[in-house]
Amino acid sequence: MTVDLFELCIHNRWSEVRKYLSSDAAEEEKKSKVMYRDDLGRTCLYVACCHGTPDDIIKAMLDIGGKELFMKKANNDRT
Repeated sequence: MTVDLFELCIHNRWSEVRKYLSSDAAEEEKKSKVMYRDDLGRTCLYVACCHGTPDDIIKAMLDIGGKELFMKKANNDRT
């Protein structure tokens, strides 16, 4: 399954994000996609928090990315 998780988050496609995060894709692949940073340093979690994402998706991202994801900062030093 080829998924651009960041783009799904940017476009508020939460049902597709939820489907991917709960899929049987390898955990390493999911973590890589959750930890991805764009040119501005934003992660999927950062975008999700700015777009009114359902709580279960935020929790799933944190479960996959852990403290490392939570502590990442964007290029402008925002978390």
